[in-house]
Amino acid sequence: MTLRIFYSAGSGDVVNSFNCWERGIDDPTELSVTYSSQFFSVCEDIEANALIVTSNPNAEDLKVNNFEIVNRKILLNKSNGIFYHVGQVLYSIILIKEAIKYKADLAILGGVSHWYLFSVLKVFGIKVVPTLHCAFWPQGYKKETYAQKVLRVFDGLFWRYVADATICVSPECERQVINIAKNVNGPIYQSRAFYRRCLFDKCSASKENGTKVVLMYAGRIEKEKGVFRLLSLVAILEKKYPHKFLLKLYGKGSAEGELGKSIRCQGLEKQVIYCGRKNRDELIKAFYESDIVIVPTTKYFAEGLNKVCVEGVLSCRPVVTTTLSNANDVIGDAIVCLENDDIESYANAIEELIKNNSLYSAKVEAAKIHKEIFFDPKCSWGTSLKKAIRDLN
Repeated sequence: MTLRIFYSAGSGDVVNSFNCWERGIDDPTELSVTYSSQFFSVCEDIEANALIVTSNPNAEDLKVNNFEIVNRKILLNKSNGIFYHVGQVLYSIILIKEAIKYKADLAILGGVSHWYLFSVLKVFGIKVVPTLHCAFWPQGYKKETYAQKVLRVFDGLFWRYVADATICVSPECERQVINIAKNVNGPIYQSRAFYRRCLFDKCSASKENGTKVVLMYAGRIEKEKGVFRLLSLVAILEKKYPHKFLLKLYGKGSAEGELGKSIRCQGLEKQVIYCGRKNRDELIKAFYESDIVIVPTTKYFAEGLNKVCVEGVLSCRPVVTTTLSNANDVIGDAIVCLENDDIESYANAIEELIKNNSLYSAKVEAAKIHKEIFFDPKCSWGTSLKKAIRDLN
């Protein structure tokens, strides 16, 4: 009997990923091999049928052979407070109805919240495998409102009695699952983002010394991602080392206009360049041309494991970040991981890297070792998913 799998895949353009996968190529808009393309490969290998539901409002539906992809909009997604949660609950109900209607044998749940709602699927004989790409709270900042505490109790019960297996992208995600559930019902599988070695071949060489130290930020242009704090960092470095540092910012987001205004207001036009969003090859080149990668994750965003930290290591560039990026457990020797996320700490870490050649070289050598796990398909999300499916059947 053919296995029927339901997969909630988040907000990505899964139709585009499928079209690339079907042609035997990787999605050129992403540095890593997309989770959805890994999902397609797993389904092909085990000869399963699949319904994939995304929340991408711009993508079209698609039905090809044993794959069906549909898009369902999240209501109130840009709202705050109670209205945001209402929207998430309504979207969860849509996903539950789709899985039941599809008569799925197994539900792979990603890009959702209010996990306890999916306990309903067990009543219909559907096995449930959540895949965690974000943590529940920023590491070290578990400060919850009463309502959040109540929701955590329900989510804990979900993992204690309902989840048949769980896939986590970092040890911190696993620790938090255990924290809320105490006793987890099914096995937990660790997975890592998967990259093609050929993309980073040029980055294995050392960058030629230039007149400036190039700092790089890549990610969404949003306040909670810490990008605005980097302007204060550059101001500190400029005061101590005039004309020595250049910060390049890559990415898009709702705060682009505000970022440009802040750069001008602080008179940092010569020290900070906003480069916008770049394609895969341009972004690889940006890593190669940088000296230090900065990942200023703040306590306002619950990372799973920040992929820019990984991509900095794949590029053999030292990465300056904090414990909030959740990268320390996986690539700790290759990064400078700060306990405090104040700007002075970032400035001191960068200063130490440019003054201490031995430290800089040690981080590069460690990166050459740690990067191998992200080129190994045995450590990928797809392999973890296949293990989970086979263990459950």
